[in-house]
Amino acid sequence: MKIVFIVLSFIMLNCTSESYVDQNKKVDFKIKNNLTEINNDFQSFYSTFRNALINYDLIQIKKMTKFPLEVWGFEDNDPHLRLNDDEFELYFKQSLYYSIDEDPTTRESISTFDLIKKNENVDSLIDFEKTNNFQHIGNLYFRKIDNTWKVEQIFADTKAR
Repeated sequence: MKIVFIVLSFIMLNCTSESYVDQNKKVDFKIKNNLTEINNDFQSFYSTFRNALINYDLIQIKKMTKFPLEVWGFEDNDPHLRLNDDEFELYFKQSLYYSIDEDPTTRESISTFDLIKKNENVDSLIDFEKTNNFQHIGNLYFRKIDNTWKVEQIFADTKAR
């Protein structure tokens, strides 16, 4: 009787673990497909945004920005601003050229503009995360809103206002 119980327990565990593995493979496959979709989607947006940034096409950059734009200061106690597109350029330029990040290849300080200009592919950016609909590159924060990527928030010197 003990032998029958042990054999049946072994068979049940074996069947259960196989279905668990199969379920994990399905979940893993779905996650990988979703990550690829997010990665390709953001890469496409990033390429367009990068070109607009390099050419300083302010009209295109504004189209790719959510207004009112959230602007956070560099320090915790700095003012928090919400800007319309007519106030955008000053703070946006400041955000781009303020050296805050470290270049992963040289370990030197680099501006957000130089970081984006230097990297054609988002996978080469140190802050790029494939797992979500929120991305952070230097002083710029992007979010997927209604299936469209937008600049949602920037960091700049808000004390000067």
